[in-house]
Amino acid sequence: MKVLIVLGGTLSDPFLKEMYETYQADYVIVADGALEVMDRTGLCFHSLVGDFDTVAPELLQKYEHRLGLYVERHIPEKNETDSELALRIALSKQPTEIIILGATGGRMDHTIGNIHLMYQCMKQGIPCAIYDEWNKIQLIQNETVLDKKTSYGTYVSFLPFFESAQGVTLKGFRYPLTDANLEKGTTLAISNEIEAESASVVVEKGVLICIESKDPSKSV
Repeated sequence: MKVLIVLGGTLSDPFLKEMYETYQADYVIVADGALEVMDRTGLCFHSLVGDFDTVAPELLQKYEHRLGLYVERHIPEKNETDSELALRIALSKQPTEIIILGATGGRMDHTIGNIHLMYQCMKQGIPCAIYDEWNKIQLIQNETVLDKKTSYGTYVSFLPFFESAQGVTLKGFRYPLTDANLEKGTTLAISNEIEAESASVVVEKGVLICIESKDPSKSV
């Protein structure tokens, strides 16, 4: 089951529609403020979750008792963010893949927190990625192959998720690495580019944050 999570970060209507149609999710979860963009675009969803502190009461009332819609309402004083509550629902569906939209922009604490939430998926062996208009963010370990034709942007950057990622080997990139250690506090593996038809990333120990980025100045 492919699950799409829509959060309340920066998310334009055209980008949401494009990703919604492209991904063709089997189950769609909307968190809190993302209800506004879903209402504007008229896109269908299956679950609604959050404390709804940023949602107009009349908009919430429109959906709160909608037939067939699962609504999970929480108080604002809670231990989890609305993003984590949405991910909890997603994981309960035993998904084969999860993508998250609206996870970046605005508050940096939420953006970083959302990146960290993907570790829950990694521990369960479930592919998960965050997309915005300029970036695709995912966590990788062991060995991963990136295809140049399907790359999300020109640049590919790697940062250690923990204190370090050890034994990192990059092949097929403009700037290759062999058995390198990437430490927190350095920028060694930022702004690389795929040169071969496919490029491989090997991590002997640890986890990498992989960010595929477009160049806004070159985008139409």
